[in-house]
Amino acid sequence: MEMKIIQDTKNEVLNRREIIAEVTDKKVPSKDEVRKKLSALAEVDAKSLIIQKIDSEFGNPKMRVLANAYSDEKSMKNVEREYFLKRNFKEVKVEAPTEETAAAPAEEKKEWFKWI
Repeated sequence: MEMKIIQDTKNEVLNRREIIAEVTDKKVPSKDEVRKKLSALAEVDAKSLIIQKIDSEFGNPKMRVLANAYSDEKSMKNVEREYFLKRNFKEVKVEAPTEETAAAPAEEKKEWFKWI
């Protein structure tokens, strides 16, 4: 994955840097991959970097990334919308289905067939 920063604007009012970068790759990279690479390139902390959008076009290996780099996490949480924070910093938890959750859909199906 190749990346270069096109525009880096400092926004004093919101206490952040607004970064536009261009990524060249065969496939669309994940937000985590982009965050790691962009944080190293822009010399910011990865925990305070929000990836807003990875914009790609069909058949074009170049993608445009819109990101905001905050000076601290407190200002990031005050400014950014909650769903952006959830999208960028979600923790993946894989739970095995328990007996109760696995049996619940079968019971619903039986009740549905009673009406027919």
